[in-house]
Amino acid sequence: MERLDAAPALSAPLSAKHPAELSARAVVSALLEGDAGPREKWTAAQREELQAIQTEGHPDLIYSQLLDFAGKLEADEALEKAGVVYAAVVGAQPVEPLKNVAQHPTTESSKSHAQNRLDAIQGKGAFGGRAEFLLSRFTREATDPKVILPMMAGSFVYGAVRSAALGRLAATTRGAWYAQGFAARLTASSLGFAAEVPTFALSARALRQAGGHTEGPSLSQELGNAALTLGFLKSFAFAGCQAFRGIHGIGESGLPQRLASGTRVSQFALSQGAMFTGLLAAHKAEAALGWRPRLDGATTITDTLASMLSLSVGGHFGHKILGPRLAAFQAEARGRSELASRWTELAPGLRPLMATAQPAPGGMLLAMSVGDGRGGEASGGDPSRAIRNLRIDLSSKDAKPKARRKALEDLKNHLMTQLHGDPSIPEGAKALRELFEDRDEAVAAAAMEHYGTLFLVGYDFGAAELRQGHRALEKIRDDAGLAAARRKKAELALTYIEGGMELNDYAKLYPLPSTQPLPEPRAPRAIQVERLFQMVLPTQLRKMFLDPEAPETAVRQAQLRYLTLMRSRPVDLAFEAELLELKRRFGAAPGQNFNLETLEAQNAASAFVELAQRFSREDFSRADALTALRRIFTYAGHTRNPELLH
Repeated sequence: MERLDAAPALSAPLSAKHPAELSARAVVSALLEGDAGPREKWTAAQREELQAIQTEGHPDLIYSQLLDFAGKLEADEALEKAGVVYAAVVGAQPVEPLKNVAQHPTTESSKSHAQNRLDAIQGKGAFGGRAEFLLSRFTREATDPKVILPMMAGSFVYGAVRSAALGRLAATTRGAWYAQGFAARLTASSLGFAAEVPTFALSARALRQAGGHTEGPSLSQELGNAALTLGFLKSFAFAGCQAFRGIHGIGESGLPQRLASGTRVSQFALSQGAMFTGLLAAHKAEAALGWRPRLDGATTITDTLASMLSLSVGGHFGHKILGPRLAAFQAEARGRSELASRWTELAPGLRPLMATAQPAPGGMLLAMSVGDGRGGEASGGDPSRAIRNLRIDLSSKDAKPKARRKALEDLKNHLMTQLHGDPSIPEGAKALRELFEDRDEAVAAAAMEHYGTLFLVGYDFGAAELRQGHRALEKIRDDAGLAAARRKKAELALTYIEGGMELNDYAKLYPLPSTQPLPEPRAPRAIQVERLFQMVLPTQLRKMFLDPEAPETAVRQAQLRYLTLMRSRPVDLAFEAELLELKRRFGAAPGQNFNLETLEAQNAASAFVELAQRFSREDFSRADALTALRRIFTYAGHTRNPELLH
């Protein structure tokens, strides 16, 4: 890709053999036949125009027409040829003024104009002339497919390779130092960067040559330019992201704990500042390597701002041109990369593979409700078919809200009774088991027959939260339906209607725009936890995620299916039971969240540590106990306190 602010490499100088009294016609002759011509030959039309200029009688007229000719070349992006003509007009070599050819018979105004334009092309001279030159090219550069497509291709390849690498590291190299936490993200990012650099450089070079522009740096220099620019951009972007997280106290939950109202302003300022600093550092490095001319401070800042503006606008146009489907796919890839990297920190002791799927008592397919819960491969059948059928439409108009809520709650209680009857469940779940011993199993059977397979999203947030959110949402529902109501009340907990709605409606209701961080701070807490606990997917689902032909609804189904599998594990029900017990100990109602600010820190620390130790005394390893502690903090909706984990 031809850089917006790159100074052209001009050809051989005007021949020093020309005497000082060189005539205007001799200058044109030198451009046509002598050493002053450009490396790329003149086209037939350009030669004809130069020959016509040579026939003029007065020297000033010749130089004036040469300036017009150079302006046309500049408008046609033939910058090297334009620079050669400007250099001829001022009586200068293309790089430095000729000391022995300094007095051409031309007017001072023509000579001054040519010198200013030559300086602007070469990245020299005053700030105003350089800014005018860059801005005149900005619109063409920002909307040129030869500029946009390489950027989009490199970004897409980086995201895909990084996401796939994180999934591979988390799934197959458990325990290795480079497969956990920051090291895993660094390893995956390095692989993505190694694929992005040649993609960006080679695609830009191929598109430029396909358009007829054979001029440009060598392949090795182009690869070096791409590596420097992308490397500095990513390094400073990482620094800006860390600064953003530090300013707002963003921890594992992804939610700001300080200055939440200023996240949009600080995010914009830090991201733009990081981009400018990265580009400026890249320009300085290229100048030090001799790949770009050394410029004064004002011109360097102008060049950097122009590059920054071109990248931003070009990226925006790229998303518009390539359409929303690719943008959504890239956003999903970024989200999966973030989730996978977070999981390598949150649960280093668990292997997120799908447990053997078998029908639970009553005919329900409830993943991980049977078996040892340690993961495994699906036991036959078409997994995609099970995913498609794993939904329940609770928003149909032929069922009253009260009846839907009662049926779903009774069915949930029945399923919990079945689960807590499993002797392998830890002792901490006994309290919940006793609550549902008197439930009529016929209620669950009737609900199954009426509604189909249950979709257990939203269970872990408590019936009181769900009912409260449902009532508030019902009051503001309008003709536009649930999506419009949710946009007005994004802070409410997940409702029963949303918990069982059609998955294609769910995908429309909660899109993942590429311009917002994940998870979105104003999304319902249930959706935030979904994204936080959505681990590296099993093989079947990972293939679906990485398949660009997979429909959007199938991707969403895969996400929610895996969330359901993890949330329905017996160990999660044990966490819920212990969490309710802790809430009662600290005087919180069952449907409320922890408010750690109102608790004594030492008492809260002791309670959570005691809970982790209790899990350790059962059938959990020390790593699983630490995971239990972290997940309970996440359930409570707060960033964990690092002091409580040591």
